[in-house]
Amino acid sequence: MIDPAKLIANSSKLHEASSALSARVVAFEDYLNSLPGKVPSAICREGAIIDGRPVYLGLMFKRDGRAWKIYAATGPDAKFDGAEWKPLTELSIPVKIEAVSLFAPLLNQLQADQLTSIDRIGNAVRDVERLLNDLPSPAVGVTAGG
Repeated sequence: MIDPAKLIANSSKLHEASSALSARVVAFEDYLNSLPGKVPSAICREGAIIDGRPVYLGLMFKRDGRAWKIYAATGPDAKFDGAEWKPLTELSIPVKIEAVSLFAPLLNQLQADQLTSIDRIGNAVRDVERLLNDLPSPAVGVTAGG
């Protein structure tokens, strides 16, 4: 027989636990936003169990306007063809539970992507410096555009 008092008590505990998880997801996203230099980064895992079925779960840290957000998508394979990427903070608790297991790998991937970006930016700076050094000096009295 159902005990209404236990049902209500468990419902309250479930709400508190869900709220705590959602708050931690926001705190993790806030931490990533506090980094002074950010780069897009993504990670994928096979075998996440969401709504009782195994799926691929992808997380992507990317710019959204002036802020950066963690987006998530699920799909039957790692291609995520046609998958709808949504902010993790807006997704269900089962998705958030599985996504938490990808936070550390996402940080590792983010660090690797930072190093790649640093190298690419350095190369671009050197390319522009070489180009600028090869340009002739403007003639005296000639103004830009004319």
